[in-house]
Amino acid sequence: MNLQAIMGKRGISSDCTLLQALESMDKRRVKMLLLFKGEKFLGIVTVGDIQRAIIRNPDLSRSLSAILEGNKDYANPEDSLERQVLQEQTRWQ
Repeated sequence: MNLQAIMGKRGISSDCTLLQALESMDKRRVKMLLLFKGEKFLGIVTVGDIQRAIIRNPDLSRSLSAILEGNKDYANPEDSLERQVLQEQTRWQ
């Protein structure tokens, strides 16, 4: 599957607003979207991310990139389970 196909199914631009992201999730019947700036993958946006952003009472017309936190950890298939667990424990201390 090429990048355009992925972006069409699950992608959203980092310039989109929180409201546009929610509308896109609802239309596509999904709970997460892949966030792109042009063709560069920035991360994953979930319903939970949007809920946490809304709790902070942002301007809903601001872009996703301006509102969402950027310090997420993603699993790496080359990491061992032990390393993943250690990272999680360290993160929550």
